[in-house]
Amino acid sequence: MEMTLVLIFALAVLIPTALVGWFSWWLWKKGPYGRVAAAVISGTLAYFIVTAIFPPPSFYREEFAYRTGIAVPPSAKIKFMKASYSDFHGDYACEMVFEVSSDDFAWLQRASKINPKTGNESLGGMYWREAEIAFGKKLEAKLSGGIRTRNPDERGAWALLSDGKTVYFWFVQT
Repeated sequence: MEMTLVLIFALAVLIPTALVGWFSWWLWKKGPYGRVAAAVISGTLAYFIVTAIFPPPSFYREEFAYRTGIAVPPSAKIKFMKASYSDFHGDYACEMVFEVSSDDFAWLQRASKINPKTGNESLGGMYWREAEIAFGKKLEAKLSGGIRTRNPDERGAWALLSDGKTVYFWFVQT
């Protein structure tokens, strides 16, 4: 099984990356226009690789909106965000802690009544200890809500924390 994963990784990632690298090198030798094309192709590939490993804040905002059905308020300031790189089966985890204004916090309190927790979610996801470190103290929920599960292997929740301005969100697909 382990060798199969290494082979799949080599076929899916390393070989196409090597081919793009060879093609960029070939273009580079063709002159100034080839160098521009090679730089654009290499830069685009690097951008996709980096954003796949380190997702931008927009990924977390979209993930929260998709999983909860509630858009992240415009006043949100992300304090912690972490996601695992999805494996070959699409399994991954993501967590986010963000602060909002008092008006948006009150709006989220009303919105949390729309999708309450189902009872099988916990407050902590895969990175909850790191989220607590970023938050500076223990994550204590004042009110929590569930997520929209589309498959039985999806788990997650979101919570309004007791400080009256912070929201914690986590999602895991196994």
